[in-house]
Amino acid sequence: MERPRNGDQHGIAERSDTFHSILLCADRSSEAQVALRKASIVARYLDADIELFACDADHAWAVAREPADAAVRAELAACLAASHRYLAALRGSIAASDLRLSTRAACAATFAEGVAERVREGRHDLVVKNLADGLAADLALVKACRVPLLLTQPRPWRPAPCIWVALDLVSGDAAAGRRAVAIAKGLARDCAGSYSSVYSRFRSGDVDPARIDERASAAALGLAEQELMILEGDPRETLPAALQAGEVDLLVIAQASGTARHPAWMRNDRSVTETLLGVDGCDLMIVPMQRCGSVARVVRGSASLREDASDRQG
Repeated sequence: MERPRNGDQHGIAERSDTFHSILLCADRSSEAQVALRKASIVARYLDADIELFACDADHAWAVAREPADAAVRAELAACLAASHRYLAALRGSIAASDLRLSTRAACAATFAEGVAERVREGRHDLVVKNLADGLAADLALVKACRVPLLLTQPRPWRPAPCIWVALDLVSGDAAAGRRAVAIAKGLARDCAGSYSSVYSRFRSGDVDPARIDERASAAALGLAEQELMILEGDPRETLPAALQAGEVDLLVIAQASGTARHPAWMRNDRSVTETLLGVDGCDLMIVPMQRCGSVARVVRGSASLREDASDRQG
């Protein structure tokens, strides 16, 4: 494994301006509190707002019907009231007098759709959520989320977090790759942590790493070639091992391109993203590609999507 030769771990001259508004997805699990603590760390360093968001998908039948009768409206109102009580308890579980916190509850056809719609309406630029028990739920959120998504694990970050960015120099989306590098560098700088960029050389199919201009590919992502930590082998094997050995707190990756030629990053195989979701102890931030498309369908109106002004601290 080749390690970076540059002396400057961060390569940033000024404080970054990465995230301003964080959406914390609260799923009522015990790990949600850990996710809130990590969101609070980022918010304190970046002076960002946090919105605690509870999205109920168990009442999809009511969402599909639209609340046209009193029974449906009452059911939704009871669901939202319970969500607000939970959010108040979650908010009270941490010391947050120095944070700008708000809460919002919603009902949606699916959790991922509800989050996507709330991101659009609230103009949030980071979503934070603890890893779910099921891989399918996490992948659905990855596909729906149009802003960086931080999926957290129970282990807390160290006081000076170790942050890596993993790069696909073969067929990754260049814009998303550049954003991933900038985010990783910025967070490492602002959180007083360490930063490294990593790339796995892997020959598969028509991909020959010897024919890849690593210097030009790194430069396109805003990196010097000497900044790369180079691993040899399939990233689905080399990355998890390196993350465990390096005691990495957070790994940032760009979402795989749907036209990726590299089998390890393709969606029709077990992708790098899927593999990294199973690495114990390391949080994963996924930076999406810019894309267009329809947004989620969420029941709107005071009975289905509500925020109480009195529930906000300045």
